[in-house]
Amino acid sequence: MQAPSRLEAPPFTLCYFDLEIRRTLEECGSWEEVRRSGGISIGCFWSETDGFPTFFDEHSLPEAVSQMESHDVCISFNGKWFDQPLMESILGRSTHFKEHIDLFELIKTSLSRISKGWKGYGLDAICQRTLYEGKNGASEQAPHLAREGKWASLVNYCLRDVLLTRKLSNFIRKNGHIIDVDGDSLFLDIPEWFRTCP
Repeated sequence: MQAPSRLEAPPFTLCYFDLEIRRTLEECGSWEEVRRSGGISIGCFWSETDGFPTFFDEHSLPEAVSQMESHDVCISFNGKWFDQPLMESILGRSTHFKEHIDLFELIKTSLSRISKGWKGYGLDAICQRTLYEGKNGASEQAPHLAREGKWASLVNYCLRDVLLTRKLSNFIRKNGHIIDVDGDSLFLDIPEWFRTCP
């Protein structure tokens, strides 16, 4: 029996999200401070329910988070450590995602299990090795793009991050691994309910 050409719709609602900061690391002084006061130049989430991206900033963040909270599963790359705390700092409240799958957290857990470091495991590097495609810029550019009013470039950059997160998530759900820095398969401990049968 042949595997289907695309993933079947899961029995739960999915969304993917990412945001870009407004203030640079240099301006904030530390990543801890960025997570508290870095601000949002632009954010994006993609809902599988309607198949469209929604963009947000600090003004529209409450509505965006409310929509994300309505989904069964939210997926990010490093969102638990970075994006979620920053959103909560701006909102002044905790976010209440029903389930939050952080792909980078899954990867770090697997790397720790085999005593490997995290260098070479950013979203771009992982997607280049695993999906043969990568990002269209660097996150450090986002505050400068916003300051210079280059909104089209900023929107395209943020959207590509979300779409890469979506593609990487689909690959992981189907195959259970990514390609590591040595070109080998790094298998991830993902919840059984999150897997997709080929």
